[in-house]
Amino acid sequence: MKKHIPNIFTCLNIATGTFAIAVLIYSIPFVYHPGEEQRNIPHVIWILPLLCLIFDFADGLAARILNAKSEMGKQLDSLADLVSFAIYPTVLLIVLIFFDDFDGTIKGFHLPIFVIPLLLIPICSALRLAKFNVAESSEHFKGLPTPANAIFLIGIFYISFKDTFGLTEIRDDLGLVFVWLTVIISSLLLVSNINLFSFKFSHFKWKGNEMRYLFIIMVIILAVWLKFAALAPIIVVYIIWSIISNKIWKWSLPQK
Repeated sequence: MKKHIPNIFTCLNIATGTFAIAVLIYSIPFVYHPGEEQRNIPHVIWILPLLCLIFDFADGLAARILNAKSEMGKQLDSLADLVSFAIYPTVLLIVLIFFDDFDGTIKGFHLPIFVIPLLLIPICSALRLAKFNVAESSEHFKGLPTPANAIFLIGIFYISFKDTFGLTEIRDDLGLVFVWLTVIISSLLLVSNINLFSFKFSHFKWKGNEMRYLFIIMVIILAVWLKFAALAPIIVVYIIWSIISNKIWKWSLPQK
């Protein structure tokens, strides 16, 4: 029975990701009311992907603790990540493009050509997941993990729609260019060769997990300070902290 526990968490990830897409589509009439400038974006749109992230972390942790790793579980996890952390953020951005006027720059245009650059998200995510599946297990990730990319995309548009850090003005000034640049940069990070530390705890002692625990402390500080607006900054800190940690702890990382 214990060998199936990790897969149960993975299936919960798939189910939650699919449900999140359905909720997003269902919420459209309630988010965008004709004639109303104020957006009423329900928090569930941002909360459900975080729940997927918890399930994604739980399946890997359960597999290591119960020694229940399997090739099927590895492939199933990637399929779940493709739904929750690639398809969902893609649908989210498409919805935002189709139902937001970006200061009048694309209002009324529902042509697929406007969302073609967004297809980089599922494409690069699939490439990233396939690359991860054929690589040897190690203490690091090669390229930005798909869950981290999803959190970044969801977070960057959360703070832009909530007028945090003045990002709304930038988004309105650049219009679609803002969306495309954000997607292109994050997609390139997915398939890049940058070394980022993973959260695969082989043990919970301080020694050997210094960069992980210090990062968790930074995440808690940002979350308490910025709440939902911390999503994108957390991923930026993750990338920077990985680069710094690589220098401090001088990892001996195998190349993939």
